[in-house]
Amino acid sequence: MPHETRAWSAWNLITQTPTPSTTTTDASAPSSVCLTYNMNILQHIPTATFGDILVTLNPIHAPDPSTIQGRWIYHHPLYNAAMIRSQKLLPRIQNTRGVSYAGAWTKYGFHEDGITSGLEVGTKVLGGSVEWSEGVRDSTYARGRRPGLGWLDWVVRVLLGLIGFAIWVEEGFREVCLRDDPDVVMDVREGKGGQKKVQ
Repeated sequence: MPHETRAWSAWNLITQTPTPSTTTTDASAPSSVCLTYNMNILQHIPTATFGDILVTLNPIHAPDPSTIQGRWIYHHPLYNAAMIRSQKLLPRIQNTRGVSYAGAWTKYGFHEDGITSGLEVGTKVLGGSVEWSEGVRDSTYARGRRPGLGWLDWVVRVLLGLIGFAIWVEEGFREVCLRDDPDVVMDVREGKGGQKKVQ
């Protein structure tokens, strides 16, 4: 973290770039990237009460062993349609057969999503308690309210849909006309729509 706490932000990045003499690759490309998340900012945890809660990925310098709470290896989840469906079905299997699920993957994949879901399982399902969990809130809409579409948004969506439909119809019409015209040769290799035969 920067020496000046006024410079601390929610996400703090440090990169190291190798000197040209130590590498044969592009010297401007960073050889290592270190990222520290300030959970006090991201989860609204009061520093005055609980101190600094920092999560660091790929530390450039090893931290003081007395300050390490734990070490884990994580793999980033793959977000796709199947994942979103699974997230919606999670309540059906949560805390069944003595198994509960927590992690950033249960929402948008941010670290604050991981801490929120972990605290929820730890406190509500397992009956644990954490001193600073009182100030933690669901981070889904931490920066405001749930986004909603107004009438102007719907008008723009409909117009864009109509434009896309018109383009699709026009391209299909052109393809049918060119295919049925014996005087037109399709040149697909060069991406040209069609050329008249030279007689």
